[in-house]
Amino acid sequence: MKKSRRVQAGINRLVKAVHQRKEPEPKDIELAIEGWDGDVVGNGDLIAVAISLDNIDNRLSDQDLSDHDGSSIDEITNADRIAYARQLLVDQTSEYDSDFNPSFMGAEIKSTGGVGALMVFSVTGYSFSGVSVDCYGVFQSLDDFKGSAHDKGLILSCEISDVDDTRRWVSDQEILHAWKG
Repeated sequence: MKKSRRVQAGINRLVKAVHQRKEPEPKDIELAIEGWDGDVVGNGDLIAVAISLDNIDNRLSDQDLSDHDGSSIDEITNADRIAYARQLLVDQTSEYDSDFNPSFMGAEIKSTGGVGALMVFSVTGYSFSGVSVDCYGVFQSLDDFKGSAHDKGLILSCEISDVDDTRRWVSDQEILHAWKG
């Protein structure tokens, strides 16, 4: 898609700022969005869904676990609690609530010199209840975005395919600390 000089100048400044690890100007982000016909989400690519222990903490109780597997509350062990919580984390990757778990959409932008950056948008909500789209940030690369998300305590669905993958992001101690007994 052909971009105006004004839009491309904004993209050039945005990419330069990101690669110099400076805070980008909001006006340049707006220009980059304009360069995507104002629809970065519709024209971008799904990166991941953010999942977290916070999103399942209302289900971290012995009563929920007992209701789930039919075990007696008196027989539940810490190993049972941890296994259940890890499975809930994995389940969020496909059974998430868009009101609470943001989806991250990415749109690649390039300067006239060919240097690229990744604009990432957080999308929450449903079409019937209202969708919110916010610029999460602009990053040098997908790995740069992932690092930022991890620093903020987010776990990305693209990095979890089974229970063992959750061990990298959430410790047993964190699960037991969040457990409500």
